[in-house]
Amino acid sequence: MAVVKPKLDEEQIFLPYEYGAIAISCLTSSLLAIRKFDDFFQDKKTRHDDVAVSDFGYEPSCILTNAERKDINKRIAHFTTAMDNAGNEIWVIDDLLLRLSAPLRDFLTFLAEQCGEEDKGEYFEISETIRYLDSSLKLLRS
Repeated sequence: MAVVKPKLDEEQIFLPYEYGAIAISCLTSSLLAIRKFDDFFQDKKTRHDDVAVSDFGYEPSCILTNAERKDINKRIAHFTTAMDNAGNEIWVIDDLLLRLSAPLRDFLTFLAEQCGEEDKGEYFEISETIRYLDSSLKLLRS
């Protein structure tokens, strides 16, 4: 299991990626968010109030491999014995974010195309989100 130190001083908070408490928290929340997007894009609806791409008339797709999903579930999302090694594996987060970006951008473009004259505000927000996503992708690829 990952070692948690009871006190963190300023130097420990800004340690390199492998050790920093903030970095581990960011990685964990990013992996869970990617898994949520994977559920959304795969059209996984386990509860009556779940939202998925089919609710918008969009085709399902996949972001995570079965092995990646299993690792996130076992090491991050659920209490399991596999958590003993959490923090020791290498997550290629940039690759996961790049793989998420294409279906996300396509879906947002699809939504923008569905906007009518009465939806100008929504269209603007979607367009701005696409622009932000494009600029973030440039940073990830560099």
